[in-house]
Amino acid sequence: MLTKTMISRTMHLMALALALPACTPEASPALSLVVFGDDLPESEAVVGSVIETLEGDDGASLTFIDLGDGDVAVMEGRPAGRPSALAKARAEDATPLELYVAARGHDPAALTRLQLHHEQVAELSPRPLKIGPTESLAPPNLNEEGYHDLSGYCNVLSWDSQWSGDLGPLSAHDATDFYTQEDLPAALYFAPGSTNNSQTWIGACVAHQGSGAYDDKTLTIQKLVSGTWSNVAGEAWLLDASTYNNVYTFYASSLAGARYRGRLSVEWGGCETTGCSYIEPSFGWGLAWTPVPPIGGG
Repeated sequence: MLTKTMISRTMHLMALALALPACTPEASPALSLVVFGDDLPESEAVVGSVIETLEGDDGASLTFIDLGDGDVAVMEGRPAGRPSALAKARAEDATPLELYVAARGHDPAALTRLQLHHEQVAELSPRPLKIGPTESLAPPNLNEEGYHDLSGYCNVLSWDSQWSGDLGPLSAHDATDFYTQEDLPAALYFAPGSTNNSQTWIGACVAHQGSGAYDDKTLTIQKLVSGTWSNVAGEAWLLDASTYNNVYTFYASSLAGARYRGRLSVEWGGCETTGCSYIEPSFGWGLAWTPVPPIGGG
């Protein structure tokens, strides 16, 4: 099995292997645990507020979100052809504060809020502040890194394996699905299980198809608050099929446990409602989660 430290240098070899006819994508083992919508109401209310967004030269971004209940979330946007800085940082057990500092964040107010969250996390398992080499959001040095697949892994052969490879080791469950050139006539909801989780990852991608009027998608993250699904701040994350910045990954840890879900919708109505002749862009979603242990450990 490829180690995480070698993924970026062997991406082109993995893509080649996955392209062989013998490789047939299989459904995620945890797919049966995913909840696709429920009867609970939705609210127009927005949960939390954006602390700050850090942007890289290539369009990659990290948005830090105060969820208003002591928890902090991070939303990462990036091209599908580059590794996830967020997943890499979490693999090293980094908190949002450590990721913010590593990504060269320096706003005093943001540092104060993230420091408070970091101290709350440290109370559960005391640890020193880990701040390693800065995690650059700038384009990687392609002479040193072995990946340069501009189309990335947002395709039916690679999406599941890449998501599971990144987040499977960090979660109790992970699940994905991918839709090849399919229309999305109505919003698609997907939730990681039906109970509270201590760790939640929600992601989506849309395949790059060049410039033009394509049926782009928006990813909305919702949190269950008092029996109602409400949108998390920074609610409209555009998945633009005309650019390479076509992947979003949301991460939230909850000290007490919480429920989140993703909502994928079309940006302007889709072929089903407006009529069009172009080929629908392929897209996929991903989930990874760790449920809150039951009381008594049973």
